[in-house]
Amino acid sequence: MATAIVPSVPSRAGVNTPVPAACDLTGNTVPNSPGLILLFENADVAAPHDVVFTTPVEHAGFDVEDFTLTLAASAKKTLSGFSGDAFGRTLTFVADDTDVKVAAIAIDV
Repeated sequence: MATAIVPSVPSRAGVNTPVPAACDLTGNTVPNSPGLILLFENADVAAPHDVVFTTPVEHAGFDVEDFTLTLAASAKKTLSGFSGDAFGRTLTFVADDTDVKVAAIAIDV
């Protein structure tokens, strides 16, 4: 069963910067919104790792290809802009190693 990630929600009062946690190798979910920001890091200093985002939609009867993010060794990436039309209301992804860590922020836009 996939692990549900709860995004931090910033405000004028402030929140602590979220600390990335290891991805669940069986899958991860997070509510998708226009203000969603994902912070990924690869804690493996020697090898790249992949994160695959599921696109649960079809176009003209064909499945839309899943999106793969490749993180170089020791890389950190910030992602946003996951279209609800392509990725749905719940963003689903899986990493190939627990050295891939993720945190989520949701900004009210």
